[in-house]
Amino acid sequence: MDSDIKVLEDQFDEIIVDIATKRKQYPRKILEHVIKIIKAKQEILKQYHPVVHSLDLKYDLDPTKDCPQRIWYPLRPKRISLHI
Repeated sequence: MDSDIKVLEDQFDEIIVDIATKRKQYPRKILEHVIKIIKAKQEILKQYHPVVHSLDLKYDLDPTKDCPQRIWYPLRPKRISLHI
């Protein structure tokens, strides 16, 4: 009976050591892959060039300047009072 317990304790110790080494190794392996992915994304972004060029738009504050026939209405209509 004592020998069975000793065998189980030895197996348990081996499992603990195995798990502890995996906890140290796997994050390093994952980190290597993450670094490769980030570097690949950076290379892809370096090759990216926008197809459409942006324009410098200038806004005129006076909307009636270009179209003299257009009448500029205020945003809020004036009140009309109807007296009967």
